[in-house]
Amino acid sequence: MQELEGSALSRLAEISLAATGSKAAAVFVRSEGGLEAAAASSTAADAESVIGSTLPRSLYMQMEKLQPDTIFELESPPIKFQALADRAGADLVVGVPIYKGEKPNGALVLAAKKGALSNQAQAAAIALADLASDFLEQENMLAELARDLSEMQWLACIVDKIQPDEGLDKVTSVVIEAAQRVLSADGVALYTINDETKHLTCEASYGLPKKIVDAKTEEQQAALLEASERRNPVIIADIAALKPNDPMRELALDVSIRSLICIQLKVRGRTMGLLVGFYRKLGGAENVRTEPCRLLAINAAAALNYSRLLEQSRSLVNRLEEANSQLAKQTAMDGLTGLGNHRSFHQARGEQVLAFAHLSHLYREGASIYTTYLFRRGADADELLERWGAMKSAASRVIQAHGGTISHQHGIGADHAPYLPAEKGALGMDAIRAMCRSFDPEGMMNPGKLF
Repeated sequence: MQELEGSALSRLAEISLAATGSKAAAVFVRSEGGLEAAAASSTAADAESVIGSTLPRSLYMQMEKLQPDTIFELESPPIKFQALADRAGADLVVGVPIYKGEKPNGALVLAAKKGALSNQAQAAAIALADLASDFLEQENMLAELARDLSEMQWLACIVDKIQPDEGLDKVTSVVIEAAQRVLSADGVALYTINDETKHLTCEASYGLPKKIVDAKTEEQQAALLEASERRNPVIIADIAALKPNDPMRELALDVSIRSLICIQLKVRGRTMGLLVGFYRKLGGAENVRTEPCRLLAINAAAALNYSRLLEQSRSLVNRLEEANSQLAKQTAMDGLTGLGNHRSFHQARGEQVLAFAHLSHLYREGASIYTTYLFRRGADADELLERWGAMKSAASRVIQAHGGTISHQHGIGADHAPYLPAEKGALGMDAIRAMCRSFDPEGMMNPGKLF
């Protein structure tokens, strides 16, 4: 695009020499640095030295006051252009404004001999300035079209920039980045909406103080909610023109915000949130281009929806994993006692145990159950004892939990002693201690076994 612009404007500068009889010509166009020479031509050598030089800002302000189709004399032309004019033998430098709409967008600057610019030459200069204006307008349109295309291609890939394992923070950063590209705002805020409470929360922002994006009051929430329900972007060109009691007016003006745009984020009939662009320039929101803005709304909403679906999926997976964990515990646990069953032993040891039982004695209160376990021997005595201990303790806990007596007529030994308090209770244990103290005050009978 720059090569096309340079070649076309260079040709325009060359034509200006022939059409006006000038000694030197340069086309200045508006840039970030002011009015900058984009092309030059001269009857003298080294016309390219002028390119890049700038006209004083005061000249631009002077051109704003001129009527269209006006030729004016430059009293202080750029040094490099003046040097070019001197080499070409010119003693007069004039300019013709190049307009964009109603405002100057550049200037066609000519150097000639005094008295050499006839009325016909001046008319030609004005016509060439109009031609330059048309060209720059088309060039700007092409540049905007190329920028729109680039942004639309980038926006179409918003969701692709988010990995499945990335959360809302990544999504909001991508959406904020997209909004910055499209809105060219001084500040951007992204709000998400709670489906149940209809409360909007600022998830991320850029270039804004916290107090402008928090929206804590009911009035601010209502204003944002109303904007989020609008299908088309809400543009406020001049915040100062809002009603004095508007919740956003004083807050925005307090931080020098003069204009804003609110964009609904909606997907499949569901409002996901709101994007707000803030501008410190009056009318800044009016410069937002329609098609990129529409694509921004579609893809930002899709990204938020994608993030929400991912979070819901992760939540379901976590709940399923927790349920599976609980199920695994329950299948290895006795439902009545909450104690490990044969499955837990099998899982822990990697093997099964055969158990046989018979009733040896029957009483009014219940029966005496004799149980025999058939299990694999250990590699040594310690492992064998460990296996036996695991089964013995599991069986003892089940007896204890079901209200059975830990030992039948054989009394309590060292292995059964830990389970006796649960069977007898605190009062029962106190009674046994009292009996032992009464019959064996010196503790001579098997001391340390029971107490």
